[in-house]
Amino acid sequence: MELINLSLDYKTIPEISKFRKGDQKILFINNIIYYDEDIICYLASLKKEKFVKEIGKILQESNKVKNKYSIIYLELLKYDARSKTYWVFIKQKLPRLAGKLIREFRGNLFLKPPIILTPSRFEIKFLITEDKIEIFKSFLDNNKLKYKWVKVNRIKIEKEKSKEEAFQLLRFALEMGYYENPRRVKADDLAKMLGISKSTFIRKLRNYEKRIIADSLSLKDNLD
Repeated sequence: MELINLSLDYKTIPEISKFRKGDQKILFINNIIYYDEDIICYLASLKKEKFVKEIGKILQESNKVKNKYSIIYLELLKYDARSKTYWVFIKQKLPRLAGKLIREFRGNLFLKPPIILTPSRFEIKFLITEDKIEIFKSFLDNNKLKYKWVKVNRIKIEKEKSKEEAFQLLRFALEMGYYENPRRVKADDLAKMLGISKSTFIRKLRNYEKRIIADSLSLKDNLD
């Protein structure tokens, strides 16, 4: 698996370009709760140059925002006038291009927070299987998207049975959405990516979960 940090020119994406018109906004998606080819649910912070303090105006403005950006549900969690920041939960209809991307690379590409949209860039992170990278580049080129690779990291699961491997495998499962409810990926899919059997993957994962929990409880007992 490869962890890709990609910077896109938002002007080449009409749905995102609309977001940039007028007010100077910075959207920081720091927790993706769920997504498929049609919708995405996430927690985000939104900084705005023109901050609205009165709750009535905020709710009125949220309705305009919902209509403009195909938002199915928006809940304002809190806001801070001093930093001009809103914290929100959003359930949003995905742009056609994003839905097409997820559909074409299902099981081989997974979004990973944070996702950042600023006045100068749209930056996303995702995990992708190594054999799909060139196909993904062709997808971007064919859809006339301007982009640049910011960073590429390879995630490799070593055969050595160590605590480092345990953390690495658990982090891999977590980032791929294995621990989410509902799960975004199944155990047999992850096992296939790693080139091991499903039973081996589950056994390793349970052993590592047991080790981490035991270590955590031991640490707590020592502190007590």
